Amino acid sequence: MGDEVSGSLLATISMRLMGAMESIATARTYEDTLSRLNSAARGLLSADSAALIRLEGDVCLCVDEDAFDPLWIGRSFPVDACVSGLSIALNEKVIVHDIAEDERTLNTIYDGTFVRAVSVVPLSSPGLSAIGFYWAKPHTPTDNELAMVEVLGRIASTTLSLLAENTRAALAQRDAELARDELRHRLKNAYASAIGVASLTLPKEMASEYAGRVRALVSTYDAIDGPASTLPQQQLSTCIANALSPYQRGPDVPISLDGPIVDLQGDAISAVGLLMNEFATNSIKYGALSNETGRIAVSWRTNDAGMIMTWAERDGPPVDVSGSPSEGSRLLRRIAERYLRGRIDCRPAIDGMEWLVEMQTGFTPH
Repeated sequence: MGDEVSGSLLATISMRLMGAMESIATARTYEDTLSRLNSAARGLLSADSAALIRLEGDVCLCVDEDAFDPLWIGRSFPVDACVSGLSIALNEKVIVHDIAEDERTLNTIYDGTFVRAVSVVPLSSPGLSAIGFYWAKPHTPTDNELAMVEVLGRIASTTLSLLAENTRAALAQRDAELARDELRHRLKNAYASAIGVASLTLPKEMASEYAGRVRALVSTYDAIDGPASTLPQQQLSTCIANALSPYQRGPDVPISLDGPIVDLQGDAISAVGLLMNEFATNSIKYGALSNETGRIAVSWRTNDAGMIMTWAERDGPPVDVSGSPSEGSRLLRRIAERYLRGRIDCRPAIDGMEWLVEMQTGFTPH
């Protein structure tokens, strides 16, 4: 038959190739990818055995084998003692129709085995160097068959690269979570130490008020900390009130909230909490919360494009907007852009700072 195939057979082969490609592309582990590649390639070539080879120094190691009676799995052979080594060294396909009549396979590792024909295709996949096929009778695969193996090899290479990248990302995420857990632990210890110092140095009434503010701040961090998928839906007004509760002045109410009922979900809860905390921190340093007369009004409204929140400060010290944007301002913009798909603007007013936050995702108006 050579390289010529009938229309119906070609359609069958094409369907098998597509199925093999899909199977390899959807593998989720390194080992599963090897197994699927080996099994699919062996089936396409109707081989009695197929083996995946990895070059390690000057030896060829079989890392996976698909066969009724495996010969090579876990074994290694010198590069110059096997056809796989020859294929890898030359970076080209090697075909041996009959090992008894080919000088490249005389007195080699195939003596005493069922193998009568060998074909090897070099691969460039991560951790793979070649795939070998073995038949119990003299055999020469067609160019079409070997081309299909090369296609599967490229699919496997892409899959293995993606799996390796995902593994690196997962390890990086794990390291980040460990670092966050350590930071959280140290932060809570610092809060506890601050409360302890206050109780020893401040009058009892002042120490009690101070401790209450610190505990409220800890509760705020706890409410916005953790993966977004674990945060329950929360009303916007509740989220803002919780974030700003440490900054209220007892019976006085320097912070007012106004807006319709809106529910927040996922990342938007953490983002809004972080924004409110950053606004309040800046206000304590430079704005309306730094004196006894300052007031803050937080309001929001929805429209067809999304939602706009406004942080407006009044009766605070004069606003100084000279100089380049601070790291805090850059942080605010990154939060709005990344988690709210929106933007943030600073509008200095005569009697106080104003921040406008536009958000397009993470909320549901009632």
